[in-house]
Amino acid sequence: SYGIYMQPGKNYSLGLTYIDFPEDYINVRKEIERICDETLNVGISYSFRDKTNLYVDIRNLNEDEMMIKREMHFGIESNYLKHISFRCGYFQSQQTELTKKGDIFSFGIGLLNYNLFSAPENRLLHNNYLLNYSFIYERYYGMENRIGHFLSFYIRI
Repeated sequence: SYGIYMQPGKNYSLGLTYIDFPEDYINVRKEIERICDETLNVGISYSFRDKTNLYVDIRNLNEDEMMIKREMHFGIESNYLKHISFRCGYFQSQQTELTKKGDIFSFGIGLLNYNLFSAPENRLLHNNYLLNYSFIYERYYGMENRIGHFLSFYIRI
């Protein structure tokens, strides 16, 4: 995968990524994250002074043949405490061969900001939490709703 990150202003940033998964992992992020192989994705973020960030992503811009195309994702993140981040997100899934149209809501928490443990030369430009939990509620029209729990750990060697 390849990407460009730009910060044209103090409070906002833009990103552009091209996703190219290895052959064995082409569909690994499609269902949950809605990211398809060999696609172009764009994101915009805005940071408020109170440490709240708004995010908008548009996934799979270049693929008209894909089941998932030009799908908008919205998120908000609050970092009021040094080691805790609260997050929530939303997107409306498109009708595909595999899924019905639906509303997807996510709520999460990030704990232990990696940057606070790092030497200044090793710090990242953004917060990166060592422990992350997400709760996802998927409400589909004409289909059974789904709930998911996700836990991830960040380890840097």
